[in-house]
Amino acid sequence: MNWGAAAWLGLRYAVAIAALIVFLFPLYWLVVTAMKTPEEVLTYPPVWWPATPQFKSFEILLERETLWAIGNSFIVAVLSMALAMALGTMSAYALARSGFGGRFFAASALASRLVPPVLLALLAVLAFGRFGWAGSLVTLVAVLTVFNLPYVMWMMRGYFRDVPVALEETALVAGLTRRQLPVMVAWPIVRGGFFATAAFTFVLAWNELAFALVLADEGATTLPVLLAEVGTGPEAWGGVAALCLAAIAPVIVALAVMHGRLARTLSLGLVRD
Repeated sequence: MNWGAAAWLGLRYAVAIAALIVFLFPLYWLVVTAMKTPEEVLTYPPVWWPATPQFKSFEILLERETLWAIGNSFIVAVLSMALAMALGTMSAYALARSGFGGRFFAASALASRLVPPVLLALLAVLAFGRFGWAGSLVTLVAVLTVFNLPYVMWMMRGYFRDVPVALEETALVAGLTRRQLPVMVAWPIVRGGFFATAAFTFVLAWNELAFALVLADEGATTLPVLLAEVGTGPEAWGGVAALCLAAIAPVIVALAVMHGRLARTLSLGLVRD
């Protein structure tokens, strides 16, 4: 038996288990906090598990305001993700095949994300306010679509550049037209990357606070905005924890569905030029 290899494998498992505990502890603490009484929240040393778990804090998830905010968040995240993926994927294919932008395209495409979102949100208020559109979900969807579009173009361009040009040339010789190449040749290869990028884009839109805080009026409140407006006293911490769990759940589901694609998605972000 190779004891060195066994020890190395044991060390890797120990590190993996330790990392898993570290990353899952905040989720565990949210669940425990939501089930504590206000007195147990302030107890020192901390109460690791409530003496009598109570679920009253979760009632906030059934309130009309919370359900409305969750619905708005889903509408904004899904629509902005769908629009950004549709526009960004078409643009990415054209950029990948035309070579436009050269070696500095990745940096220039993502430059807009370096600008503070609050500044862009204020500019959007001024622009849409002239037409009376500020404060609606339509405005928020439009702004998030534009804001996430460079990310989609950057990621999908990397996937399309991995599709061999020779494969498309062979398809042209076989009788396909250039309009059929993206669907018939490139799509089956980049499909996994498309859905992984869509999952990340959904998460970016779902978690957006700055744009929603500035652009959304009372009827267009999203879950991050509602969470930011909840009180901070001990009696409110259980409700805050419950709302945090509701905000995290879609993110966990989206990333769990695409977990097999995430490593490849991140590696293809390093576009070869």
